[in-house]
Amino acid sequence: MNGPLDLAHWVSRIQARMPGLGTVGLAGDLERVRNAQGALPGVWVLPAEERSAAPESEPSLHQQVRVSVSVISALRSYGDATGAKAADALRAHRAPLIAALSGWQPPDATTTASFVSGRRLGPANNAMWWEDVFETAFYLSRKAT
Repeated sequence: MNGPLDLAHWVSRIQARMPGLGTVGLAGDLERVRNAQGALPGVWVLPAEERSAAPESEPSLHQQVRVSVSVISALRSYGDATGAKAADALRAHRAPLIAALSGWQPPDATTTASFVSGRRLGPANNAMWWEDVFETAFYLSRKAT
């Protein structure tokens, strides 16, 4: 691989595995996602982090880059007093999402995606927001200069 992952593959995978979603797309940052208008439930894929440990000096540089990808979900806010309906809806939404991405290898990655973490992002625009983070890798190769 010669560059960053194409996150459009992630969008296509989610669309194929979760056809009932109102909105699926790419986004550049969390603030834009939170202000996005679209049918719920919605899912947006964002780049999260890339990291690599450069190898010792060599004639060519060949390094593995670990990539974290954020998948942001927005669900209708149920507003029940205990939050039980929202918790049930979140669990029902996340199970197929995690199943669709965990163990899947994006076409431009060198390892399968694995689930790393999930967290609540807080309410906004009358929706419940959640972030799931997945990780995979690619190799970056170039000639030493």
